[in-house]
Amino acid sequence: MHKGAESVTERRSPVAVTVDELLDCRRIARCLQARPKHPVAATQVGAVRSRQLGRGLDFSELRMYQAGDDIRQIDWNVTARTGKPHTKLFSLERERPHFVVLDARPGMFFATRGAFKSVVAARLAAVLAWTAVLGNDRVGGLVFGEHGHREIKPDTGRRGVMPLFRAIVELTDPAQASAASDAVAPFTDGVRRLSRLVHTGSQVYFFSDFAGFDTRAKAAFAALMQHNSVTAVHIADVLETALPPPGDYSVRAAGGGRLRVHTQSRQARHAYQAQFADMQTQLAQFFTRGRHRYVSLLTNGALDDQAAAVLAGRSAAHPERADG
Repeated sequence: MHKGAESVTERRSPVAVTVDELLDCRRIARCLQARPKHPVAATQVGAVRSRQLGRGLDFSELRMYQAGDDIRQIDWNVTARTGKPHTKLFSLERERPHFVVLDARPGMFFATRGAFKSVVAARLAAVLAWTAVLGNDRVGGLVFGEHGHREIKPDTGRRGVMPLFRAIVELTDPAQASAASDAVAPFTDGVRRLSRLVHTGSQVYFFSDFAGFDTRAKAAFAALMQHNSVTAVHIADVLETALPPPGDYSVRAAGGGRLRVHTQSRQARHAYQAQFADMQTQLAQFFTRGRHRYVSLLTNGALDDQAAAVLAGRSAAHPERADG
């Protein structure tokens, strides 16, 4: 590559994103489209008609009722006429709304490897948005944080991604982070706002560290998941998965302060690791039902590989933690 030809994404910051960088993520989306496709048990992104049958706009066929069919789709006229229950099936509409949701609460402004969780989420959100645009789908979204939220109604092409990217850049500005604020309270409110924003039959990509995923949040997600497909993308820093070897460590926190971490106790290290693993298990059990998916990523992964993992609905291989 000659001098001056490096892309915006090759000069990226670990703590912030720009609109130009998010626009440049279109290159990654195009590369992902060119990769060989592997079948997955979920609806694929794109303009072609899905083989999966579900609730949508286009009537597909009428068949005898089968165990597991949605009773709301029973055709009562045909059932009464034949004396046997029949179900109406619909194919998913061509221009399926895709909603990209980004958690920009203060806890997302943190990393010890790679880039801030907020930055990783922003870049992945951009790739996913471009993937939908290249597939002729409409893109909308929601960005929520301590200092407010931005709702973007679905639209095609740049009319969809530009408002989304501006909202992402605004609310993932490191200056927004405040170490003294409550990073948990807005989470459920964000999910509820999303439920009011999305259209039935939408594909939702939800990028978060899922701090504050309590019973209220589960109830809000359950309502959202009844009529939409949700991919929950759990972004964590390596320090959240396991404590480093015994010692005293100083970590930069949101707002520019320093956090002291003491890891001498073997019991405390094991308990800490088990706590994170339990969180992953709970999230996976909650989201991997029906057409929904859960993906776990770390902040020090390669962007293209992580985006491919999100599209495939599988967790990316975690880079090895550097001890010390």
